[in-house]
Amino acid sequence: MGEACLKLSFTLALGAYRKRISLSRLVGTVVFAASGLFFVVLAFAGESKNGPAFQRWIGGFLNQHLAAHAGQVPNWISWPALALFSLTLIFLVVKPHKKEQAA
Repeated sequence: MGEACLKLSFTLALGAYRKRISLSRLVGTVVFAASGLFFVVLAFAGESKNGPAFQRWIGGFLNQHLAAHAGQVPNWISWPALALFSLTLIFLVVKPHKKEQAA
């Protein structure tokens, strides 16, 4: 007998960009992003003292070097830089892609 296969998929839209994605792929993406975010939060919090050596090194670097100097940057420099970075990222994601013409 034939098997009934239920495949849930939908279309994500961001500006002119459209991407067809299945539910399982979306769940995998969310889990991957959440674990990466958790890794960065642990490194910033300094709670990575018992983790792998690479995680301890990143935690020490972020807390002792980067965070110590981040407060010295004036807001009139850091806010426009953050806005420029964000707008550039949005532009690269939303810009229409050129479609190649078939010969």
